[in-house]
Amino acid sequence: MLLKVSEYTQAKLENPLFQRYLPARKLKFLAEKVEELQKRGMSRREAMTQASTMANDFYGGVEKVLRDRTGQNVLKAIALAPDWFESRMRLAGKAAQIRSWS
Repeated sequence: MLLKVSEYTQAKLENPLFQRYLPARKLKFLAEKVEELQKRGMSRREAMTQASTMANDFYGGVEKVLRDRTGQNVLKAIALAPDWFESRMRLAGKAAQIRSWS
């Protein structure tokens, strides 16, 4: 019974959210930021690089293939959603940097 509930939840809630909606939102955000940065005078390459960083920081989904497996496992044990947690920590760090510049 619990397995069926889990499968249903994954099929009806998790998959549409994490495999369709959020990636689509991230891509839309990226495209909007690239356009905005280019209007401010950045080259397409610079705009893509900066917009990609912004999208990864805000939406998560950072590629982890080249990361240390032990570090990934520790973060999974500490945080319920490690990818989301990492993106929040990046945003907090950048906000702290901006405040220190003021």
